[in-house]
Amino acid sequence: MGGRWQRFFYYFLPLVLMLAAACFQVNIWSMWLGEAIPAPPFWLLIFIFLIFYRDDYFNLFYIYLLGLFILPFSILNLKVLWTSLLLLYFILRFFKRHVFWQGPGYFFWASCGGVFVFHIIYILVSRWLEPQGISYLWTERLTQTLLCLPFSFLIYKPMQRIEGFRFDEPVHP
Repeated sequence: MGGRWQRFFYYFLPLVLMLAAACFQVNIWSMWLGEAIPAPPFWLLIFIFLIFYRDDYFNLFYIYLLGLFILPFSILNLKVLWTSLLLLYFILRFFKRHVFWQGPGYFFWASCGGVFVFHIIYILVSRWLEPQGISYLWTERLTQTLLCLPFSFLIYKPMQRIEGFRFDEPVHP
């Protein structure tokens, strides 16, 4: 495959998957399971994969696009979401520099920890930036975090396939 198409798929497919994951989380999950079981943040699992398995700073651009993609599907405040994702990015990058190994087992635990840390960050940032902060809802957030465990394996394989589009040489016009 040509270099331009590799670059296109390498950067564009994660955005499409994040949008599809957000659609699934909001629409399909609630149709199948209703409100009894809170949907895990599938879009966040993809973002966590990008943080751990890509070294480029294009992930900072993904933060802003992800915030814009998620906004129509949720009641999240954009400034709180962007601040929380940015803090999560820097925390997980710090963690990656000190503890990292390849494989689905690592992603399994890192995604669970990343979702848990995101919930804590989001609550704290919401309390700090909004006049009426978000409620804690610990059982719902814990259920979402635990549901991320099996779904992290389902997200790992397609994201590894997308990583196959990685290009090593610069693409010249």
